Amino acid sequence: MIDFNVRPDRLGTRSVKWEQPQVKKGALPMWVADMDFCSPPEVVEALSDRARHGVYGYTMAPQGAMQAVADWCARRYGLAVSPDEILSSPGVLYTLRAVIDVWTKPGDRVLIQTPAYPPFLHIPVEMGRELVCNHVKLAHNGFEMDWQDMEDKFKAGVSMMILCNPQNPTGRVWTHAELEKLAGLCRRYGVKVVSDEIHCDLLRRDASFTSFQKFLSEDLPVVTLFSATKTFNLAGLHTSSAIARDEALRGEIKKRLYAFGPEASNIFGLLAQDVAYTRCEYWLEEIKAYLDGNFDAVLSILAKAPRLQATRSQGTYLQFVDCTALGMEDAQLENFLVERCGVFPSMGGEFAAPGCIRLNLAMPRADVVAALERMVKAVNEL
Repeated sequence: MIDFNVRPDRLGTRSVKWEQPQVKKGALPMWVADMDFCSPPEVVEALSDRARHGVYGYTMAPQGAMQAVADWCARRYGLAVSPDEILSSPGVLYTLRAVIDVWTKPGDRVLIQTPAYPPFLHIPVEMGRELVCNHVKLAHNGFEMDWQDMEDKFKAGVSMMILCNPQNPTGRVWTHAELEKLAGLCRRYGVKVVSDEIHCDLLRRDASFTSFQKFLSEDLPVVTLFSATKTFNLAGLHTSSAIARDEALRGEIKKRLYAFGPEASNIFGLLAQDVAYTRCEYWLEEIKAYLDGNFDAVLSILAKAPRLQATRSQGTYLQFVDCTALGMEDAQLENFLVERCGVFPSMGGEFAAPGCIRLNLAMPRADVVAALERMVKAVNEL
């Protein structure tokens, strides 16, 4: 059993998460999506052994690396994927840019669902595409797709959709039935789909995941993006995978990846991914169980502050909280949370959801509980 109650000291390690002015003021960093847990010991050992070799030249993927990825997809999600149909890249955003460049041209309309992971709001625009937003709706039992708004926008002309499942920042895991309905709409209106599934391994105890890759057909092109980095806390090693079954499409994506920057992951990232997928599944099950406990504790605490609205995240290690009842602009809300509560979250405005926050719960439970109790106490004193 791994002890997730011990938080490694990350100060002085050039951690993006911890080396922030707000953290230096004493606020607990609950913003960017990496974990305050050590990666699996097997990964640490393998990287240490490789580092001791002392030569870090150009590298190839370990033998069988794509087979390990394919086996992971088959074992956990029932996807029968050939290793030849899997691309390696330094990150999902590299591949996303490549797919946008292959599938669309400047001026084409790209649909995303908001609240959205911030790069989804910026990358299509930076590439000269028109961004179209379809806002997910908060219902009594959680977030839902706004089907009518989506269809209206598809009718008006959309070339491509960026799907996020599990959805970031809300943590919603779309059901098979919902994805099947979405696939039908995409076929009807000729919309291609790139599906970001980077959080798919990190599900709550009562959630199940369906990859949108299962809805691929001749009239529905699909590229799926995922990575071991979120699952096993390897983000700084820059490695990811993409399923692109069509050979010609894979070739075009590879060309773009080469043109945009590094074509493949680094020497340590490839090794860490291989070890994680082949030897560390037990670690994932333990971290999921621990995160379930963190979410249980957080929702119990948030229930004591009626002006903070939250529904249980079904996937990711991120909790979305609606703070609009406090009547604060994002800047005022961030100042309140940092100065009064000792909490530094991701602010909703970054996700096109002003007045909301996203909390990263991937840290020892004692830290999470203390932070949320401070926040609830300060809110109730307003």
